[in-house]
Amino acid sequence: QISRLNLTDTQTRELMGLMQATHHMESIGDLIEVNMVQLGMQRMRQNVTVSAETEKVLTTLHQVVSQSVMDSLKAVTELDRPAAERVIRMKYDLKKLVEEAMRHQTKRLTAEEGNRVNTFAVEMDIIDKLQRIYYHSRRISKNTIKILDGEAPTATSE
Repeated sequence: QISRLNLTDTQTRELMGLMQATHHMESIGDLIEVNMVQLGMQRMRQNVTVSAETEKVLTTLHQVVSQSVMDSLKAVTELDRPAAERVIRMKYDLKKLVEEAMRHQTKRLTAEEGNRVNTFAVEMDIIDKLQRIYYHSRRISKNTIKILDGEAPTATSE
């Protein structure tokens, strides 16, 4: 109904940004509801045990990604530039954390523990899904910056 109104250019950009944010939030929800839940179920089925060290690595990565989701929501709902910029700047920190997690996983793959291949696969999938959640948070924040700068939000990745 809103899109049928006679909107100003600014209102149109904001509406487009909210529609894009909704799309990205839905994708985040799907990643959590479908993929992460499946990984949890797979972990139980395959009797995968996460080591304390691996849990620490994954928890740190999860905390950063969770903060990116919260900040991207704040950015788009309040048109909060500093929140959007924080999410965008997280890219390099997240990349470092993922690289650390990958190095850790590579070392763990050679550990003398049973079920190592299944454990490696589940843990790598968790890392991948967390990266994808961050991607969507970053897209929300980038589009928020575009709205604030008077540009049209985009659906494409940059």
